[in-house]
Amino acid sequence: MKIKKLLELPISSSGCANVKVIASSAELLVIYGFNSRKDSSKLIGQILFDSVISYSFRNTMHSRGYADGSYDSLVEIESSDWMKWLLEIEPPMIGNTVAGKKHFAVFFSENGYLEVVADSYKVLPYEEGRLNYPEFEEYID
Repeated sequence: MKIKKLLELPISSSGCANVKVIASSAELLVIYGFNSRKDSSKLIGQILFDSVISYSFRNTMHSRGYADGSYDSLVEIESSDWMKWLLEIEPPMIGNTVAGKKHFAVFFSENGYLEVVADSYKVLPYEEGRLNYPEFEEYID
């Protein structure tokens, strides 16, 4: 197993404030709020994964560890056990969808560990502001 760091997130030492994961049939959008390491401004970051076939998010207390170098950084894990397992269990009739995919991982400080099997990722431009959850406002004091 080889781990390659792709991107270091500009999250300050206070950690990542919130993480929101939105999945569709083929894409996964991860939105995270944080204070900038550069000037402590409140920012929202987004990573879009394309042609996703599997993903997992575990909170900090249940993460069972994380890939070296993935703390507040996006990494690619080559020849991972998870990819091998997905290749083993993939039904032959769906046409070898695992082959050629990549295993990405990021540990969002104070939130949890995200793993994604996808074709690619794209970092969207950072936006100023706080990450809010208007759909949950009626449940939060």
